[in-house]
Amino acid sequence: AHLSREFGIEVGQRTTCWSHRQVLRPPAVRRAVDGDALLSHLKLECAPLIGAKRSFGAIGTLPEGLYARNYNFLFGYAWRRSGCGIVSCAMFVAPRIYRATFEKRVMMQALSTAGFVIGIGRCTSAWCAPAYPHSLEEHDRKEDRLCNECVENLTALYGRIAAANAPPADR
Repeated sequence: AHLSREFGIEVGQRTTCWSHRQVLRPPAVRRAVDGDALLSHLKLECAPLIGAKRSFGAIGTLPEGLYARNYNFLFGYAWRRSGCGIVSCAMFVAPRIYRATFEKRVMMQALSTAGFVIGIGRCTSAWCAPAYPHSLEEHDRKEDRLCNECVENLTALYGRIAAANAPPADR
């Protein structure tokens, strides 16, 4: 697979490692992956999944830091309605962190990234999973539920999908 060859990544539910220098920032800056380069490759690799029946897309996780364009670090990254996204676990690890805290951080970011993958943007409720956090402290204040705005956006999206996939009316 292309991601395996280029980045040392396996698509699926396995732990993987990175080894590709072209998408890494210079070590003097810090070890981080170029989100745009990774999304390009992830999108190619996951093309059979993206848009497939019963699939909204794919979200990958990685242990390294993540950057893109003018952002020095990102908790997650996705191109809106692209069908794929990335969650970086690097910012969620600390020397004395409880496993439950780490798992909650990753889950909150996965919910946020999934919203972008399917075309739902950021909301305005700071406690909602898709809200943009400016720090890890803000990220930790998020709750594991969606605000009314996000529920309405998700309901509208599902309604559009259901309408598009409905069988033709009987005549």
